[in-house]
Amino acid sequence: MAFSTISARPFNLQFRKALVFVPSWRVSLPLCSFSSTTIQLSQQNAEPLYRYCKGGYHPVHLGDYLNNERYKILHKSGWGGYSTVWAARDTRVGRLARSNQPGYQHFMIMQDYFQIHGPNGTHNCLVTELLGPSVADYLNGCSGLTRLPEPLVKTIAKQTLTGLSFLHEHNIAHADLHTRNLAFTLPTSHEQDILQKLGEPETAPVQRTNRQPLESNFPTYLFIRAPNRPNPKSPFDTFLMTHPILISQMLEMTSDTLPHRWQEGWHAMHAPHLLVDNEEQSLQEWLEEVYFDGEKNQDLSKEDTKRVGRVIGSMLRLEPGDRASAESVLGDAWF
Repeated sequence: MAFSTISARPFNLQFRKALVFVPSWRVSLPLCSFSSTTIQLSQQNAEPLYRYCKGGYHPVHLGDYLNNERYKILHKSGWGGYSTVWAARDTRVGRLARSNQPGYQHFMIMQDYFQIHGPNGTHNCLVTELLGPSVADYLNGCSGLTRLPEPLVKTIAKQTLTGLSFLHEHNIAHADLHTRNLAFTLPTSHEQDILQKLGEPETAPVQRTNRQPLESNFPTYLFIRAPNRPNPKSPFDTFLMTHPILISQMLEMTSDTLPHRWQEGWHAMHAPHLLVDNEEQSLQEWLEEVYFDGEKNQDLSKEDTKRVGRVIGSMLRLEPGDRASAESVLGDAWF
């Protein structure tokens, strides 16, 4: 989810579902010091208090209503350098209906936009669908001896490629492809089921050490971030936004040579020694070495790893025109 300081309009589509993300973003103003009087937080693992100031976070509490009482705050989803993010109930009927174009359903769509005027300024808020953990969170929650099963890997790769193909058809390139930008959908939109997944909200009171009242720009308590503990045996339905393959980490294993039109500029940089030695380990050899390490579970055969290597290798070409498109990769027999 992201904020913009530029006004935006929601999509004019039919609606469905009712659980949403509502972020509380700060305006683009310089942060100021909050007070010379010390404020104490009884626990850690929450957003920094100094960001609750003019131009900083908007204070939000459980049960608050936003945007003319449309969105009711249910739980905190997270926070970052520019916003806090909240799970909320949309009290009106519906949510955005999805287009039937292939690939479109694999993108998180902005469903609403509004502004909040509060003690810390004016905040731009975007509303999107509520999603589950990222692929990175899911992997981190797995045992060190556990891999994702082949059917799930294929599902993730196929849905991601379908989404990328949709982008490319519209002459759009995604510039931030990594597993933290891949999220799973939640298997239900029922409020109680969602809250059970998120766990009971844990809060820590905010108070001054001198016991004097807080100013209105501070929340009276903060939500403590709960650890993500996905269950590898019961994964969420897959909802993918970007490609999971970290291509940049495998470029040294590409089998082709530097295109001729680039070589003059490369040598002008006096860095020919940085060119890859293609006599070293190939991509296929690396895949087999990593996969068949004798410790983690294995449900791919050597023939399967060759297919995977072929798919990845077709995309790892230095010359852009030689790289396989997302659409062509989707036609590979491995899927």
